[in-house]
Amino acid sequence: MSTHAIYLNDLLGLSNLENVKIKFNQWNAKEDPIDVFQANPELINNQWLFWRNQKRYFNVNDVAINLVRVKGDIYLLTTVKLVTEELNVIHGINYAGKELKRYRPLYGRVLIKYHKDFQASVVNAESKLEKLVVSQVLPDVYKNDGFPGYDSVCLSYQQLKLVLEKNKSEWITALSNQKAVYLIRDVSNGKLYVGSATSKNGMLLDRWRSYISNGHGGNKCCSYPSIWYINF
Repeated sequence: MSTHAIYLNDLLGLSNLENVKIKFNQWNAKEDPIDVFQANPELINNQWLFWRNQKRYFNVNDVAINLVRVKGDIYLLTTVKLVTEELNVIHGINYAGKELKRYRPLYGRVLIKYHKDFQASVVNAESKLEKLVVSQVLPDVYKNDGFPGYDSVCLSYQQLKLVLEKNKSEWITALSNQKAVYLIRDVSNGKLYVGSATSKNGMLLDRWRSYISNGHGGNKCCSYPSIWYINF
């Protein structure tokens, strides 16, 4: 029995694509948007969607589809909004929009597979929408709570902060029972720090909590707000 791909517009049913645009949210050198979405969806669905630097991305009455990169070629649908007003703001939120309620059951639940090979963050839907393949429809709003295994841990400061603040059970269990040697890389200056966690200092959980409590855990190379990653 053959199966056929299901595309995003099979779910949305948009017939006139002339005024439909897609916003691809990706790492901006400071924050990963999927982490921002998990912490505060409104930031993604308003600030990240409608932010303007110099170029104008939308016009009044455009339909804006907001996608957030999860990893690789996988994106999450977070909202679809009708642009209702332009605010004439540069380097800030330049648009107001009204969320389309008929799609609300899909927000945060539809994972899309798409290989993005261009730099633009906002594109016309006519050339792209038929290529956005539905990878999965989740039973609930996306959560990345699962512990990926010690060999796959690579966290930014904000990601670690989110894990501990939300008290993600799999992570808490894994970190509280593990001794380890780990590496911190400060992206802002290239400095590396090799740390260790033992039973004497509370395993990984207590050691990494210290980084979140004061931003550096006593390691001068890694003082927040420098952007750093921590991994084994």
